[in-house]
Amino acid sequence: MKFQLIAICGEADHPLLEQFMDHYKQFNPYIQMGVTRRWLSVNGDTSGSGLVFDEKVDQQNEALRHVDPDTDYIFTFDVDEFLSKDDFKTVMTIIEHDRPDTVLFAMNQFWHNDGYVGIGGNGWGYDSLNPRIFRYVPDMQFTSHRPPTPSYEVKTRFVLPQRPNHYSYVYMNQVYRKLRYYNLIYPQFDYMKWFEEVWMKWNPISRQEIEAKYSIHPSCPGATTKLFTGKHEIEWK
Repeated sequence: MKFQLIAICGEADHPLLEQFMDHYKQFNPYIQMGVTRRWLSVNGDTSGSGLVFDEKVDQQNEALRHVDPDTDYIFTFDVDEFLSKDDFKTVMTIIEHDRPDTVLFAMNQFWHNDGYVGIGGNGWGYDSLNPRIFRYVPDMQFTSHRPPTPSYEVKTRFVLPQRPNHYSYVYMNQVYRKLRYYNLIYPQFDYMKWFEEVWMKWNPISRQEIEAKYSIHPSCPGATTKLFTGKHEIEWK
């Protein structure tokens, strides 16, 4: 079987891009990898933001253009998502045996630094499930980003116990850009106020006070944090 990883890299200056590339290169010859950089560009002025964004489902479909036609499965990790090499081999064994249409993971959703992860949050935190592996069909497209949904009918879904590390709300510049994106797509929500009141003011000392008033996810109510006691697959920077 042939596996291909396609990664969506929102920013060429993402602080984890180099480590992402180095980490998944360990998996050769098990997997071939390509990275598409599409969703953020600086292009004059848009609504006063100076940023132009592509919809995330368009990013995913752009990435599909780079998949070799004889591929059996695609892994659609973002550049801030890291699965261990041992877990990756286990996942591949399961896929080769059972051939599911899609595979879902719960993730360690890191918050602010390498020591805290999100829990709760009505579909975001520690127990939420994220489709990341899909049976590849030539000319397939994704019809939505939340959740990632392929154009073919999904009949078999596997939820695996392996838990990738997702450094999603860690780096200030990336969080800021992400929220500017969401503010443009969903202007009815004041994401930038959340950024100032929650993300910028949160620290291990203010943690309980902040989380008593606000969710630590801008769109999912009820998210809080807990200490992370697991292992990092990369050298934290």
